[in-house]
Amino acid sequence: MSEHVSVSPVTSKPILVFGLGHIGAYIHQELKSRRYRVIGYDLRDGHDLTNLETVRLALVKGCAVIDTLPYQYNLAIAQEAASLGVPYFNLSEDVRNTNLIREMSSSSVLIPQCGLAPGMVSILAAHLTADYEHIDSLTIRVGALPAIVSNHLGYALTWSCAGLINEYCAPCDVIENGVRTHARALDDVESVTVGDLVLEAAHTSGGVGTLTNSYLGKAHTLNYKTLRYPGHFQYMQMFRDDLKLAEHKSLAEQWFSAALPRTASDLVAIQITADGTRVGVNNHRYPVSQRYSHIVHATSSVTAIQQTTAHGCLAVVDAYLRGHIPQCGFVRQEELPFDAIVQSPFFDVYRGGFAQKTV
Repeated sequence: MSEHVSVSPVTSKPILVFGLGHIGAYIHQELKSRRYRVIGYDLRDGHDLTNLETVRLALVKGCAVIDTLPYQYNLAIAQEAASLGVPYFNLSEDVRNTNLIREMSSSSVLIPQCGLAPGMVSILAAHLTADYEHIDSLTIRVGALPAIVSNHLGYALTWSCAGLINEYCAPCDVIENGVRTHARALDDVESVTVGDLVLEAAHTSGGVGTLTNSYLGKAHTLNYKTLRYPGHFQYMQMFRDDLKLAEHKSLAEQWFSAALPRTASDLVAIQITADGTRVGVNNHRYPVSQRYSHIVHATSSVTAIQQTTAHGCLAVVDAYLRGHIPQCGFVRQEELPFDAIVQSPFFDVYRGGFAQKTV
């Protein structure tokens, strides 16, 4: 594995960070601490980013924009960035927004879905399967969890409540029997062990990113599920079926925001498993199974979800600024060159998760 680059690239203009919430503030802090030129914009500082004139005046000042705002606001900002030719990155899991951004015309690069899931998990999945002739099964399991369980749901808010509700309600892209289709969010619960954690997983929307587009025709089975402590999804299915969660998103967001605890003591569990076929010497085909399994814990000052989301995004931005990835057009996470991403100092939080087993 290549040694990472530690010197920040020189840019003629600063990087812009739109939104200085839980993740955005940490992205801004990390860039500043590593001597990148950076400007942060947030409503609390008097910058109304729902006002497109404010957005335009900010965009012309930057060499790139990292949009960390809730998914409802991403599309308008992406459109302005595209029209002005400003490189655009966001953290959103929203499928509709990503599909619309893909259709935009821009003289610069558009890379949505940076972060953890979608984001780095797609880059890691592509790396695991890069030399597979055929993928029998590619499964991605990710969860941001409280380190200590304090309620029946076994959950505490660690990121956007709006994003959480959205991924629990929207259809989930999957590949089943070689066909791209949809699964129902919160269904197909299974038990998963990551390290010493016994968890459960169910379909949720958005985390798979654009992988089902990229791997159609190559994968027999591909799906993404969110990890939670056992019992969580039974409660959430009750919210979905009996309390009509999808029909009352705004109410659910208010309810969850008020009732669920928030924690700075969290962990992020990641498990990506790829089973398939390689071609060896003399065109001999043989089965292979590889796995990336990793748990990231909060530090005394930074949560695990801050580390994994921010660093997943910043590794991509860093590689872009160094000229290692495409400089214009829409780019899928799985198209990004792993060798460039892994050289970034921001990739450090993801190191150490690889294990390989050849069957």
